[in-house]
Order: sequence, then C-alpha cells, then structure tokens
Amino acid sequence: MELRPVPGGTETADAAADRAGVAGPGDAEGGMPALAYDAAAGPRPYTAWQGDGLPDPRTAPASQVATYLLEIVSAEGPVTADRAYRLYIRGAGSSKVTQRARAPMEQALGRLTLRGLVDVDELDGGSGAQQVLRLAGTSAVVVRELGERSLYEVPLNEIAELVGHKRRELLSRSGAGDQPVHAVAGVIQQAALRRASPERLKRAVLDGYGLIRMTQAAEQYLDAALALIDEGAA
Repeated sequence: MELRPVPGGTETADAAADRAGVAGPGDAEGGMPALAYDAAAGPRPYTAWQGDGLPDPRTAPASQVATYLLEIVSAEGPVTADRAYRLYIRGAGSSKVTQRARAPMEQALGRLTLRGLVDVDELDGGSGAQQVLRLAGTSAVVVRELGERSLYEVPLNEIAELVGHKRRELLSRSGAGDQPVHAVAGVIQQAALRRASPERLKRAVLDGYGLIRMTQAAEQYLDAALALIDEGAA
C-alpha cells in the first residue's frame, strides 16, 4: 500500500529531509556517511519535533500513523524508537505509550522500513535492544546537545561517540596523546584509552549534558554506551 501524506501531515522523506537540511534516501552515495564530531564546534543543537492533533494510533489507518511517524523521524532522527513513540502519543493528546498503542506504531515503522524511507539501528542496551530510527541514507550518529531529551532518550551510539571524544580529551590532557604515530605507539595509546577512568568519563559526559546527579540508572546507561566502544560498535 502506498504511503500518502494526510491533510496537515508531512512530505515524503526526501522533501522532509530537504526541509531539515539532511540527506534524503535518494541522496546517499557510497553507503553510510562517515561519523564525525567536530570537537571545536561542539555538539550540534537538538531540534525537537513539535506537533499536536495527531490521530489515535489505535484507530487511525496505518498509513496515517506512518506519515506522522516519518515526520517525527525527519525532525529528530537519529531518535530512539521509544522517544519517537512517546512524541507521537503526546501529539495525539495522551501521555502513556500502552502496548495497544505501541503495536500499530511498530507496524507503521515496518511500513517505513520496507519502503526504504527509514533505517533502524539495533543497539545492545544492556537490559535490552535499543532501536534508533533515522531517515534512510543519513548518518547513524549525530552528536547533539541534550535539548529537551532525557539522558535515556539519547541514542547509545550518540553517547558512545561523545564518550570517545571525552576519552581522547582526557588522554590528551595527561600527555599520552603526544605519542609518535607508529605501530607500537598506537598499541600503547589504545591501551591507555581503554584504561581511562570510566568514572571520569561518565562524569565528563554528564557535565557535557548539564546534568548533575549520577543515579544508578544513569550509570548503567552510560556503562552500556562504554560497552559499545569497547566492542568496536560505536
């Protein structure tokens, strides 16, 4: 079934991507763009989706639900599936994502992936898999300010990319980053990177997001991001 915008809805993924200033599905060349974080510029601003009057996903046609879900991903991607669903439910005038409401949104996501409009990255979140949604052909990781997100709504690979930068920053301050570039020095430097205090790294990330309390839940979430780096998945 063809996905068509509904009145007051969104454009196609390419048009929405053009409006958002990112590559659409037809713009990607040579596969996924390389990950990049400009330490001098710092994290990019976070653009939050704003909307209301969305149809109830439990009763609306799947094509309508898919249209609005695509709009959310166009605005906020890469965005966790959980946050995207919460934003949809909020836009529909509710506050809780029940299983009955989640099921049709997951079905709508399936439509978008089958049409090649949205890519889904599966990450190991420690306590379970985390799905990260983005327009097809766009970067898997974009390091951004926290914005209106909670820590747990930041994709794990986005945190992992920031952690990697913080780790290199701490290493540079200690002078270990001035090693000559050759094979042996590279091995030594990588070992030093891995030994960088996880506690200092996690605190540096919280500070970067303007957060203060290191709760048990926050520590576990940051540990999951650190694990992505150690596994070479970030």
